[in-house]
Amino acid sequence: METKPQSAGEQKIAEYVVRIKNGESKESIFKGLSPAFVSGIEEGLQKQEASPFEQKENAQSKISELVTKVSEGRKQVVKDLYKNLLASIKYPDSRKTLAEALFQDVYNTYRIAEYPIDPKEETVWETYLRSTTIPINNKKPEWMYRGNIPTHGEETVTRASLNVHVTPELIDQLDAMIISGKMRANYKFGQPGTSASPTERHDSITVYFLEEPTQEILQEITKIIKPYTRGNNLLGKKISDGFFMSEVGSIENQHIADFIAHIETLDPSFAEAVRTYTSPTPGKGVGLKMSEAQYYAVKDVAHAFGHEIAYTKDSGFVLNSTSGAS
Repeated sequence: METKPQSAGEQKIAEYVVRIKNGESKESIFKGLSPAFVSGIEEGLQKQEASPFEQKENAQSKISELVTKVSEGRKQVVKDLYKNLLASIKYPDSRKTLAEALFQDVYNTYRIAEYPIDPKEETVWETYLRSTTIPINNKKPEWMYRGNIPTHGEETVTRASLNVHVTPELIDQLDAMIISGKMRANYKFGQPGTSASPTERHDSITVYFLEEPTQEILQEITKIIKPYTRGNNLLGKKISDGFFMSEVGSIENQHIADFIAHIETLDPSFAEAVRTYTSPTPGKGVGLKMSEAQYYAVKDVAHAFGHEIAYTKDSGFVLNSTSGAS
């Protein structure tokens, strides 16, 4: 799927559009902005002036387009399921089920991959799981965390995604950066034969920084991973080929709850789909949870359903709805 996350500038323009639609004056918002930002905001406002009938027709068309994208190459039973859900989208249960199915399938386009299997993958996993040169956490059996494992009260300040071949040489170099004290962080990669396997994900390695990384650290990581990069199918801000930094991070639990409560007044079926999608698996924790990839999946599906959303840690979700929801 070719849908890309919005840039920081595009997200800010979307936020300004929503603020103006909610009653804030153009003059106060435009003050001090560049002509390019003003033009982008004006264009965003014009796009939202369609009639209710046009809005509903546009939303139906966008949903059909998204369904077509995620159905490519799928089994006929999947295509038939989507066809039936689209045909009955005016019914709340069908609308909810359709949104849930799209959340997962769009998420899969961001996260799941099929890279050639590395015959040494199993050996690398077993070798480094037994290594004692650096702290290791394997409490989640499908993941190996290496480095500065957070203690009580420590939190990740930002994270990086690496689309790389996981090799002994790369692991040794990342370990060395942590052991030397150059960066205070830990990183994870997945177990072969599971959905976390490096060959099954675009983000084969995730780095969790416990301190904001300096430009020097980012440059060193860029240099280290260069021989091992596989592509740029990642989320966030691009630092270099195969190396992206998070722009959103994990979503605050209360922000998810507030978002659901807000959108419930506009589109109850969609809100219920978000609640189901972000609810924990029974027996695996409590509270709503949304990863960065899940956020982009919800954002893409919301756009198709007529809801424009943006998110920041400080203000939470910003929502503007042009949906003709049933």
